[in-house]
Amino acid sequence: MAARRTPRADDPRAALRNDRTIEDVERRFRSSPFHAAALIVVAETSTGRSAVIETDPDRTDVVPAENNVTICTNHLRDKAWDVDEVARRIASPAAARCGSRA
Repeated sequence: MAARRTPRADDPRAALRNDRTIEDVERRFRSSPFHAAALIVVAETSTGRSAVIETDPDRTDVVPAENNVTICTNHLRDKAWDVDEVARRIASPAAARCGSRA
C-alpha cells in the first residue's frame, strides 16, 4: 500500500522565513508536490515587486502586479488554469449558484 501524502502547512511558513524573491517562493511551491491549493500574495521589500502565486500540487503560476497593483481574488486568474478541468468546474456558473441562497 502506497504511503498517503497530506498537504503540508509549512511551505508558506518557510517561504515567509527564508525566501527573498517572488522566484524563490515560486521555486518552493514548484518543488513541493505535497501542498494544498493556495493563492499567495508575495511582495519583495528590496525591489517593491509583488505578485500572486496560484498553486496546487500539480502546477504553480505567477500573476505579477499590473501598473503597481496586485490583485488577489477568490478564484484562479492566470490563463494557464483555463485548461485545468478542476479549476474550470470550480469557476463554472453552476458552481457559483451552488453556494447562493437566491
